Amino acid sequence: MKPLMDETPVIQEKDRPWAITLVCMWWFIAVPIGILWGLGIYARLGQPGISFALQLVRAALLLYTLTVALGLVCMIGLWRMKKWSVIGLTILFAIGQMIAQAAGTWNLGVLLPWSIVVAVGFRNFSKLD
Repeated sequence: MKPLMDETPVIQEKDRPWAITLVCMWWFIAVPIGILWGLGIYARLGQPGISFALQLVRAALLLYTLTVALGLVCMIGLWRMKKWSVIGLTILFAIGQMIAQAAGTWNLGVLLPWSIVVAVGFRNFSKLD
């Protein structure tokens, strides 16, 4: 009779690159803060009698906050080393940039965090499942 240990397959876990670890940790801390901040501004802009321009900014802010929240889902995928996460983050990055540009709220602070995450994801793309 063979021992039980010989029949059990050994599952090799991939080593997560340190850059992905740092980006994911940073994102997991920053995203809840960003979502709460965005929803707080959204609520403050909901006062009756605001101008049409502020209503557009309010709608764009809600959409941008939604892309950040969906980015959190993709970040969980990146933590689990999945290729779909990098593709999803890239799509959300493009959508978020278009929303910010259309609302007139685009600045370097909008571009930089997403571009770092996407760059790290594509740099390590071959290591992902």
